[in-house]
Amino acid sequence: MQVNIKDIIVKKRARKDEGDLTTLMESLDKIGQLNPIILNSKMELIAGYRRLTAAKKLGWTKISATIIEINDKADMLAIEIDENVQRLAFDDADLAEAYKKLQKLRRKNIFVRIWLKIKAFFKKIFCRKKKEVKTEVSQEVTAVEEKKEQA
Repeated sequence: MQVNIKDIIVKKRARKDEGDLTTLMESLDKIGQLNPIILNSKMELIAGYRRLTAAKKLGWTKISATIIEINDKADMLAIEIDENVQRLAFDDADLAEAYKKLQKLRRKNIFVRIWLKIKAFFKKIFCRKKKEVKTEVSQEVTAVEEKKEQA
């Protein structure tokens, strides 16, 4: 569900340092929000502080959120901790392999885009010529019909 960012209440967080938000902001701007933030029914932020902060810095007015029925402070802190600890980052080898695959896919996409542009270019040229031929034939038919009428 989309919620108004101005309605979200941010209380004291377990994380003291939000870190560099540059790459997160670039990701949100380019790809969009992949994971919703977590709020309770009182619109208090439980998890997703960095996403929320990055969205604010990007000038967003709404953000995707999951609202859960929980108001116990201990449970809210447990969820905040769990969301930040349970993520497993790529190791260096997996990350290198993923980027290698991404590079191959992007290269293929470039060739497909170039091919489609070439096809569109030739289609445009040949369609234009067909129209010109149709116009010329139409003009000649009209001229012949006019000559018949005059005779």
